[in-house]
Amino acid sequence: MKKVIKISSKICGVLLAVLGFSAVTSCVPVEYGTPSADYFLDGNIVSEETNEPIKNLKVRWNAKEYHKYPIDSVHTNESGGFSFYRLGQFPIREYSLDIQDIDGEENDAFNDTTINVTVNNNEYYGGSGNWYEGKYQKHFDIKLKPKK
Repeated sequence: MKKVIKISSKICGVLLAVLGFSAVTSCVPVEYGTPSADYFLDGNIVSEETNEPIKNLKVRWNAKEYHKYPIDSVHTNESGGFSFYRLGQFPIREYSLDIQDIDGEENDAFNDTTINVTVNNNEYYGGSGNWYEGKYQKHFDIKLKPKK
């Protein structure tokens, strides 16, 4: 009886060694992770009538999908410029920039504006072909109408 157990354990050991290694070498490696992309958005906002920069506007970046809340918000600087830099963001296919005049009459009053953008797959560059979608860069030149 001991001899049978000894032989069967050797056979099992050989089978496991051969089959175990062959199963590992023939498997496709599994990738773990989350799709991601890097975003670089910037722009300038000027008055449609005077072409002068508009400072202290609130610019809010909203994703149309996956996000319940705005991604980020910034204020325009003295030269009407704004920028968003987000690394490792879940890929976004549609977003909007909501521009709001929050200071009222301080530097004239302007109409609030929303700009809707759809991102095409070919607008990403430098992706890995796997989880990393790549970089997305967009510049906006925006002219706002004053309130009358």
